[in-house]
Amino acid sequence: MASGYERHFGPDGYRRKSCNTIRKATVPIVYESNCLEEVCSLCAMLINGKAAIACSHLLRMPGETVRLEPLSRFPVVRDLMVDRRVLFENLKRVKA
Repeated sequence: MASGYERHFGPDGYRRKSCNTIRKATVPIVYESNCLEEVCSLCAMLINGKAAIACSHLLRMPGETVRLEPLSRFPVVRDLMVDRRVLFENLKRVKA
């Protein structure tokens, strides 16, 4: 399991697309995604060291190098996928 992924991308789109590019160009990586509309937050990860929802963030500069890492406050299941059970258990506990 790698601690993060760094890759140079062109100016053509969203970071989730970047994840798919990494997945196809290297050893397949594992990450979660579902809605592609900034609703479920399953694709949350560290992007260049900052927590972000990957499906909604555009690459800022043409030719930008992007570093993707799993969220640091959750146990890593594999690659960019983290175990969010503690989060959901706490939400149930406070009836959110």
